[in-house]
Amino acid sequence: MKRTEALILAISGVVLGALFALGLLVWSPSKPYYVHWSPSYSHDSDLRYHPIREPRPLQDVVSEMGQPLYDKTLPLNMVQDVWKYYPPDRPENKHVRIRELFWWRDNRRITVWFHKVNGEWISLMDIV
Repeated sequence: MKRTEALILAISGVVLGALFALGLLVWSPSKPYYVHWSPSYSHDSDLRYHPIREPRPLQDVVSEMGQPLYDKTLPLNMVQDVWKYYPPDRPENKHVRIRELFWWRDNRRITVWFHKVNGEWISLMDIV
């Protein structure tokens, strides 16, 4: 019986190792690596990056701005603008998702990015 259990454990370890190596089984950390960042306004650009001074829930922003023209949840590697907050080279950020919404106001596009905090989408940064 002990030999059978040892064999089962060995096979299980090999199978789990192979799944990890193939990327089919991924460990998901509970807390991503987050960096507080404040933009510099010294560059000449039409874009104005604004860290959200008071992070707000998604429903509050939509209530104020109305329904967005665009609303999509994206993997971190597709939203380069927020890499200063969530460095993509950190393994613990592999599963971070960013929700991007935008509206048009006065011939300008307003984009707001949200991240999940305690299961709720909270504003992270916007561009006007």
